Amino acid sequence: SDYAKVKQAKLKQAQLQQDILKTKDLLTVSYNNAFLEYQTSKDMVTAQKENKDLAMKVYHQTSLQFQEGMASMADLLNVNSDFLQADNSYNQQILKCKTAEIKMLKASGKLKNIVKWEQRTKNKEQRTKSKEQRAKNKEQRVKNKEQRTKSKEQRIKNNSHEN
Repeated sequence: SDYAKVKQAKLKQAQLQQDILKTKDLLTVSYNNAFLEYQTSKDMVTAQKENKDLAMKVYHQTSLQFQEGMASMADLLNVNSDFLQADNSYNQQILKCKTAEIKMLKASGKLKNIVKWEQRTKNKEQRTKSKEQRAKNKEQRVKNKEQRTKSKEQRIKNNSHEN
């Protein structure tokens, strides 16, 4: 009956509304997690940068001590190794931070917009390059035509002098 169909449609609509709410909640949780991961990762970049800077300072001090004979080559190599390790950790943390930023943008739906914007920019650049190339081609055709005209004029001049 029509009443049963209407009732079934209303139930289905209510179920869809519930699904939409659950999905929104999941997206919110996903974004919040990605944002938290990004913030934590940014803080870690700062901490790793401080570690790297400190390791560099210790290396320079040890290098000066080595030059003055106050530190051994082993000391210098150890602090150099510490610096390289701190630099590597810093670079790895930057990568983690960028990855977390991408996850956050993806969770917010902004990543697609950025990709679309970059594609539009790239297309615009290609159109500009095409216009520039057409202008260069036209300029070259004009130069070629001028050159042919000069050559003709020269031949006519030479022929008139011969006669």
